[in-house]
Amino acid sequence: MLRGTNPAASIEASVTALLETQHAGVLHGEIQHTGLSYGALRKECLETVRQWPGCEIVGGVQIIRDNTPGGFSVRGTLYGKANKKIADRAITCVQREKRRHFHLND
Repeated sequence: MLRGTNPAASIEASVTALLETQHAGVLHGEIQHTGLSYGALRKECLETVRQWPGCEIVGGVQIIRDNTPGGFSVRGTLYGKANKKIADRAITCVQREKRRHFHLND
């Protein structure tokens, strides 16, 4: 080890540099979303809803645009023989999750 170097300071500097590269573009609580087209977002939501137990036969979901830029909500349209209450709960959870990760491209 070199004389006069502080190992704790070098570790702290490397951790700080790593965190800065991982969070590049995100400043002060800014959320980064990935933009998707309407069809891709609808397909992504439907596939995720079908992963829920009891919702494997949900046939369709509808993406409804919000007034916010890139905002959307998800509504079930074709439930098949799935329990509507369980499917609606799954759709609500999927909507919340997908809003965190994606936004609609215009």
